[in-house]
Amino acid sequence: MNSDRWQRFQTLYYSVIELAPDERTHFLQEACSGDPYMRQKVEAFLECEEKIGQFLEQTAIEVLVQMDGTDTSSLDLDDTNDLIGAIIADRYIVREYIGSGGTCHVYRAEHRLLGTPVAIKRLRSEFRDRQEHRRRFLEEARRAVSLDHDNVAQLKDVLEESGEVFLVMEFINGQTLRNRLNEPFELDQFLAIAIQCASALAAAHAQRIVHLDMKPENIMLTASQNVKVCDFGIARRLAEEGGDAEGESEPPWQFSGTPAYMAPEVLESNRFDVRADIFSLGVVFYEMLAGTHPFLLNDIKTTTNRILKETPPPLHLINRKLPRRLVRLIEHMLAKEPRKRLVSADEVVRELQIVRRHQGFFKNAWQRAGEMTATAARKPLPAFVIVLALVMAVTIPTVLAPEFFKRLMTSVKDDTTTLAVLPFRNVGGDPANQAFCDGLVETLTSKLSQIEPFQHAFRIVPASDVRLDEIGSARQAQRVLGAALVVTGSVQRMGGNIRLTVNLIDVRTQRQRDSRTIDADLRNLPSLQDDVAMKVAQLLNATLPQGARELLSSADPNMPAASDFYIQGRGYLQHYENADSVESAIQLFKHALELDGRYALAHAALGEAYWRKYELTKDLQLAELANRNCEAALKFNDRLSPVYVTLALIANGTGHYEDAIQQAQKSLEINFLEAGAYRELAKAYQNLGKLTEAESTHRRAIEARPGDWASHSALGLFYSQHGRYAEAETEFKAVLDLTPDNVRAYNNLGGLYQLMHRYQEAETMLKKSLAIRPTASGFSNLGTLYFFYLKNPTAAARMFEQAIQKSDHDYRYWRNLAAAYSWSPQEQGKAQAAYKKAIELGEQERQTNPRSQTLLVSLADCYAMVGESGRALDYVKQAMDVAPLTNSQMATVAGIYEQLGQRAGALEWIGKAVRGGYPRDLIDSSPSLAQLRSDPAFESLTKP
Repeated sequence: MNSDRWQRFQTLYYSVIELAPDERTHFLQEACSGDPYMRQKVEAFLECEEKIGQFLEQTAIEVLVQMDGTDTSSLDLDDTNDLIGAIIADRYIVREYIGSGGTCHVYRAEHRLLGTPVAIKRLRSEFRDRQEHRRRFLEEARRAVSLDHDNVAQLKDVLEESGEVFLVMEFINGQTLRNRLNEPFELDQFLAIAIQCASALAAAHAQRIVHLDMKPENIMLTASQNVKVCDFGIARRLAEEGGDAEGESEPPWQFSGTPAYMAPEVLESNRFDVRADIFSLGVVFYEMLAGTHPFLLNDIKTTTNRILKETPPPLHLINRKLPRRLVRLIEHMLAKEPRKRLVSADEVVRELQIVRRHQGFFKNAWQRAGEMTATAARKPLPAFVIVLALVMAVTIPTVLAPEFFKRLMTSVKDDTTTLAVLPFRNVGGDPANQAFCDGLVETLTSKLSQIEPFQHAFRIVPASDVRLDEIGSARQAQRVLGAALVVTGSVQRMGGNIRLTVNLIDVRTQRQRDSRTIDADLRNLPSLQDDVAMKVAQLLNATLPQGARELLSSADPNMPAASDFYIQGRGYLQHYENADSVESAIQLFKHALELDGRYALAHAALGEAYWRKYELTKDLQLAELANRNCEAALKFNDRLSPVYVTLALIANGTGHYEDAIQQAQKSLEINFLEAGAYRELAKAYQNLGKLTEAESTHRRAIEARPGDWASHSALGLFYSQHGRYAEAETEFKAVLDLTPDNVRAYNNLGGLYQLMHRYQEAETMLKKSLAIRPTASGFSNLGTLYFFYLKNPTAAARMFEQAIQKSDHDYRYWRNLAAAYSWSPQEQGKAQAAYKKAIELGEQERQTNPRSQTLLVSLADCYAMVGESGRALDYVKQAMDVAPLTNSQMATVAGIYEQLGQRAGALEWIGKAVRGGYPRDLIDSSPSLAQLRSDPAFESLTKP
């Protein structure tokens, strides 16, 4: 049954079971007119449903006996043999006993007329008269009725014979995964099985069914290696949103299943959901790839203790050939806290499919590389290229000393080294050569990012972080960006030639690990960049997959001369805050495309340059040009992960949040370490009010890039925006642990401590941030502290003015300045002009992104302050249509209603804000809410 017909079947089935029995026939006659097969299928399932209902109504013969402590270690042969040769319901003849589980026996039987094999499942004799076990047995059948998936063992019928209930199941001719674990898995074999297992769970979870006993014994493999997930005997159906179900995921719940595969929350009898199955499946995956169970010891107590408290040895240390993306996926599945796991089995399927596509890519790439090598043998390359290529194709083996294995069992720290590429020195100081030097750093970082997901040796710091923080030394890279190694170098252009010196420096010892000088013809510039990236990877002992070099060269231009213009353009685009630099970049990228119109990277860079120009001018045509050029890049090369990030950035910036999600996900399919993709994906989810998905995305970023301060910072900002201040502080402090001189961390902590009423600490953090590097956001946060908490609007205005000097096109700083002027007696006359400037800048941004909830609420506030009540309330309504308001936005809306003289609306919204977690002291410190606080209804409405 295909997906459309299955959907139709479900709709019919769930509609008809709501009808009285005498109404069902007429309904099906009309609904299934012309489709007798569909009617027959629905009627067959209805028959199963009726039998289940009848069985559940029967009275128990004896008092319910708890399952705990029942001895199931031995079998009564009479209990298993009594059914062999029997005929059940005049349809099935039982041929042989197959095996037993904790409560059931399973037999092979045949249909008497057709001869087709089936599996017959019955309760063991000691449980047949126990009403609770009978109920569970039939609930298993009820769940099986709702599952129709190729990777789930199918229920064919429910029968009653001599007062005993039998489930007739699909007969699976094969072996359990447990038996298959006796032999190692090739990666292709693992992926084929893993995808089917996760698909089966996804089908169950779509019906809100949690299996709760995923283990190798319950995964059957047919002779053709098709997967069948079995035994939903202890599964639970989760409650619908806002409703009830037959199995709430909270106690009372009888402990059953297999402890070695249980999620921590299940072991501790806490609330659970579908992510419990994801943990169990992660254990199975680990066991398949490592050849050993990640937690199993000699007894249940120590095993469960390890599940609750210990992290298993990293998979990539056991098998370094495993793709890094796959290793991270399984680590994510095995997270102790459910919120740190993937949200759904569908996500597991998607990640596994991406890994499989990457494996296929490298196999094909290596095959093509072999063909290219044969061609190269007939047409020799320059000597230096051949030497580098040969050296880089060699994988350096790692020799493991005995002490290593001891560390393996006790240490779970990530051993990936953080690497930053610092600005190269322009030998000779020729200003015309500076853009080329800057661009070469950018492209080398990009090349290293391309191969980053396929090895475990290094993690690359984005070039944008190096540039933004003005990093110029190894020590600064360590303290601000957390780098352990840096690449430095120098560039000298001599006519048509180039001399490039590359150094690898250990930040801790401040010593140079290695250095290489390469002389090359500028006509071989694309090949030179690939060589340097591969050489750096080799110096770091990175084990690269076959075909890695072709991955790098796949983005190179057909006309090597175009690369020179592209590199220079990248250098100019580093200074995107400068309009002249952006325009120079645009012209250089156009020159590159004149030479090679199919140069995908140049199209993508031109798109990025247009977007940067849009940010400076707010010209809508530039946003369209940006999008068009990025789309053009993908026509020529759809494997460029950063291009999808740029498209997601544009989509988020223009209010197309659903498209942003799609583009970010495409980027992550290509490179699961693409930090920008995680940030844009989380932003899109948050903009749509999908906060669970947003948080999960931030956590996936941290799992994918452990040690990446930016991912912790993004999660901290998310928490602070949603009133989870303690968790936000933990993330911001993690940033400082990784990068002690991180300006953003001090700035964010300063803002957070204001919300946590720790004002002295807030001022210390903000001043430390400004001492390291003055920023617009730093001045703005300090101004907020002076305005709200120190009650000094004049001092606040000075800070906001300095913020505007740093960034005069940001409506937020003008709005803040206007508020400070409003409450400063000497400067109230300046407030209206500042509000109007904020409105002017905000409206320019709204033309591009009419769905920015933050912008809409801010504009509503500004319009209220200048007396335009209609515009103010209209923007409030538009903001509410985008997604549910945050608690701080609710408080702003309360202030808007108060400013407009609508006290009832103000009281309603301030009550909602407090109940949503908005701090009471922020309300008490807001001068615009002073009269509202004096209203007798205020106290009762603002009680948390």
